[in-house]
Amino acid sequence: GTRAAVNNGFKSYPTTVKTFENDTVLLPCYVEDLDNVQTRVRWWRDGILLADSGEPRHVSPERVRMYTNRSLEVSHVKRNDTGEYVCQASRPAPWGHATQVHEIEVMYPPSIRPVPESGKLEVNLGEEAVLACVSKGVPVPIISWMNQNGEIPTLHDGSHLRFHIDNPILAGRYTCVANNDVGEPATANIDLYVRYKPKIEVAETWIHAPPGIRVQLHCGVTAWPEAKVEWYFNNRSVKYSSRIVKHNSGRDHSLVIRNVRTTDYGFYLCRASNSIGITEAVVELSGIANPAVFKKISHGPSKSSYDFVWEVYSYSPIDQYEFRFRKIKNGVPGQWHTLYIPNGSDGYSYVHTYSFVLTGLEEATHYEAVVLSKNRYGWSKPSDIMRFATEGAPDENNYVTNAILEDKIIPGTAPESRRAVARSDMPALAASTGFERRLVGRGGTTKPPTGQGSATRTSSSTEGPHDGVRGQGTHEESQQPRWRMQDWAPHTREAISVARGSFLGVSSLGRRSTAPQESQVTVVSERDFDWFVREEMLADSVADSNPSVPIPVTTKIKVNSYIR
Repeated sequence: GTRAAVNNGFKSYPTTVKTFENDTVLLPCYVEDLDNVQTRVRWWRDGILLADSGEPRHVSPERVRMYTNRSLEVSHVKRNDTGEYVCQASRPAPWGHATQVHEIEVMYPPSIRPVPESGKLEVNLGEEAVLACVSKGVPVPIISWMNQNGEIPTLHDGSHLRFHIDNPILAGRYTCVANNDVGEPATANIDLYVRYKPKIEVAETWIHAPPGIRVQLHCGVTAWPEAKVEWYFNNRSVKYSSRIVKHNSGRDHSLVIRNVRTTDYGFYLCRASNSIGITEAVVELSGIANPAVFKKISHGPSKSSYDFVWEVYSYSPIDQYEFRFRKIKNGVPGQWHTLYIPNGSDGYSYVHTYSFVLTGLEEATHYEAVVLSKNRYGWSKPSDIMRFATEGAPDENNYVTNAILEDKIIPGTAPESRRAVARSDMPALAASTGFERRLVGRGGTTKPPTGQGSATRTSSSTEGPHDGVRGQGTHEESQQPRWRMQDWAPHTREAISVARGSFLGVSSLGRRSTAPQESQVTVVSERDFDWFVREEMLADSVADSNPSVPIPVTTKIKVNSYIR
């Protein structure tokens, strides 16, 4: 480029010369000559005299010389030759002197270095991170930033990158890039480490395992500095042995228990600590069944019924289910109603599938349902709540939500509470809601009488090794389940006793019934429940018998229903 002349007497114009290393540059300084007046020309740079036409004995720096026309040549230019060069023309009084400024810009590719030079920066979570890079190059390089996600936009001075560390995921490698379109861009890396107390992710806070199998409790830990992880059981450090082994692989810290014993059941504490803090997480090892999972969401066979299918993982046989449902009216849930469903025999399996049709529901109505399972070790946690609707209800997305989060509206999650609900609710539920059961047995399908108050039930199981790996596939029971009076007698006797006691307006639990009402209780005589109906009503001498084939009989009992 050129500059406009600012001093009279010069034929040349101020010039900026952009060149590369090892080139030769010629800077002009043409002065108008006057008759009989001698003009003296000097060249200066940064206050240092480079050449003087009036002093032939002056020695110019290496690679610098002045021609007779007062032009200045700089040969084999280097980076440090970049700068301003001043041509000064002097005449005797009264003219004085004038100056003209030229500039040399030796262009070269960029270079860059990180700040700090170690390329490592540690910042606490919640603080501000300041990353910086210093670059050199002509023209002055433009600095940009990148990380693993791509280029990072900057608003102002690109040599600094500032941001708030609100998440450990901001840690990682940051790269500053210097570019001036001369040669290749230059880069420098800064590894950012975010200091924070350990974070723990537990995929399963509750693990079902029967005695004799191998189980592995997982504890995913992230932290900086690296955390130390220890396991505790019942508030004491775990004693590691050949049977109980601690295993680490990257961020996964696990506890392997071989040949599980019932004494291993309980709460295991995973504790991770570093210089910033301590974090703990709890994993429960239990023999109770996994929470049931509803597997089917569809309308029932009629406008007042609904077909349910759920699946439970349990290495121990499921003794019975607790099924609860409630009506949703104008978005407001009503009271829960409870049914206790004996399961019968599942054989040697760990995947239990149960199906039944709930009848006696209101048409075009929304409901919610939840189910719990019981095996020899106790009651499971509730399943997720499932919303369903009978045919004709307004379109509304069915959903599943966590039942534990709604513990306040699911009464009696403790075993004792569940028993109390069962005893007080059974007659009322039997009177208002049908429960039809269909059993696939050796001789085919035993169909109960149709009508109000029935539910359909089928069960299936998936065989699998006891190695903690869930198997696949489902098949229906292939043989008639055995009747085990001792399994179901206590619960069923209580239920029937409540029904019988309601004749007198007093339940067998010693509680006086309230708001008695006339209703029909329909009982289908299949399996244990119906057998105990006949046992209580018809004959007390068969309490210890094991009939091989149930006899379908319908017994209608008119009672005053016991309502809580």
